[in-house]
Amino acid sequence: MLKAFLMLGLDKTWQKAISLFNDKLTSLGVKVQGIAALPTPDTLFHGGNVLVVVEDKLKSLNLVAKAKLMVDDEIGRNSEILPILAGKKEKNLIENFVLAVLHFSETPNLKWKNALFMFKKKLEELNVNYVTIHGQSAPDTLFHGGNVLVVVEDKLKSLNLVAKAKLMVDDEIGRNSEILPILAGKKEKNLIENFGGWIVEI
Repeated sequence: MLKAFLMLGLDKTWQKAISLFNDKLTSLGVKVQGIAALPTPDTLFHGGNVLVVVEDKLKSLNLVAKAKLMVDDEIGRNSEILPILAGKKEKNLIENFVLAVLHFSETPNLKWKNALFMFKKKLEELNVNYVTIHGQSAPDTLFHGGNVLVVVEDKLKSLNLVAKAKLMVDDEIGRNSEILPILAGKKEKNLIENFGGWIVEI
């Protein structure tokens, strides 16, 4: 099962620290359901800047603290990671933290949002077997030359269909939609995590 990530507008240093933190959590066997990071380390919500959603809070508490110290050791300084733990059923805490992330982050403008929603619809019309679609906050925010990451079950089968979906959006809106898709297989966790962005869903 893929973890859910919410990382919007992070600079490279902070994003690298969060990605490393996730790696340490995985290496310690923490069953992470999701990670959400505020856009800067000094942006705090209830004293924390990273929400870690886990299956079992009690079992995870010491391991999450250890993962933070491991990141500090590896980068040779205080990573500034201040984790907050949430059980997967603590919906209020999770929702409020996500709202804080959205409040403090640059969110996509309406025109870009509409293009991404239309792109998602075209993928569904073409029966593309996708897992998630991640969009950057603006069309000119690029990662490896793309601004939309399509996570699919089968990259080879999906390649032409994803390109076709982009052209269908261009045709429908009568201009270049600025969508620049890149594909990831569902097991390409590093690519998915490093791309960040927001998940396109209605």
